[in-house]
Amino acid sequence: MTTNTILDDAEERVSDAHAHTKTTQTQIIDAMREEIGRQHYAQAKVTLPELERAMAKTYRPFVERVTGISAQAKAALPPDVQGWLRDMMTACDTVPTVVRQGIDGWDRLMPPIWKDGRSLDLAVRAQLVHDIRFCLRNGDGRQGSLDNLQAQVEHYIMDSGWPSRA
Repeated sequence: MTTNTILDDAEERVSDAHAHTKTTQTQIIDAMREEIGRQHYAQAKVTLPELERAMAKTYRPFVERVTGISAQAKAALPPDVQGWLRDMMTACDTVPTVVRQGIDGWDRLMPPIWKDGRSLDLAVRAQLVHDIRFCLRNGDGRQGSLDNLQAQVEHYIMDSGWPSRA
């Protein structure tokens, strides 16, 4: 056997090992994505732009307008109503970010490997699956919740006559 033949054989073994590792890694990622739920990823990709639009055009301007009126009113809004407005603003600030983190997590998903370079860390894997699924589903039903909060604030303003003219 010549030196070139020996080196060719060595390169082929390295290439085969690399291909096997890549295949195994792809299988693990596919299994994790199945567990997370491909439908959640697809839904998040559709929902995120809708959420961002609704936050920018409907909910955030509503909260800012009520807050501006409140700053000029003689009577402050009751704590419950202030809480609803805070909840709306928190959702506007966090929900799109969380959904985007879920999409990024899905796109960059890598199997958690122990330091030995071979073993799969099952505890970290389970946590990744849970966290990414949670992030992807964070926008589910959020617009309905925000619509309800907005309706509660509007209902309070109409029923109470806030801010009073006196």
